[in-house]
Amino acid sequence: MDYFIGVDFGGTSVKLGVITGEGVILKKNIVTISAGDSFEKIMHPVSEWIQTYLKNNDKDDVKAIGIGTPGFIDKRTNILISGSENVPALKKHSVANILYEKTEIGRAHV
Repeated sequence: MDYFIGVDFGGTSVKLGVITGEGVILKKNIVTISAGDSFEKIMHPVSEWIQTYLKNNDKDDVKAIGIGTPGFIDKRTNILISGSENVPALKKHSVANILYEKTEIGRAHV
């Protein structure tokens, strides 16, 4: 069966979930963040949650990771370039590239 991981960055939390191709939510989590958190402080629990899920389940069943962030991303580099005032630590970083490096799922591409 095909599964997908969703990651949604908001101003006060990151919502994570694993869903089936039919949209059934299998697992979910919320990571609380604040505007003053560093990129590493935000990304560490996010990537750890995903890596733990993959370690305990069949990684080959996960077909993609979908990421929602505030702001505008440079499609050539995947770097968030502006518009992320509610999560300023994301600016000048690439969530897609980091999650690809940690999971090797999909490809780092917007």
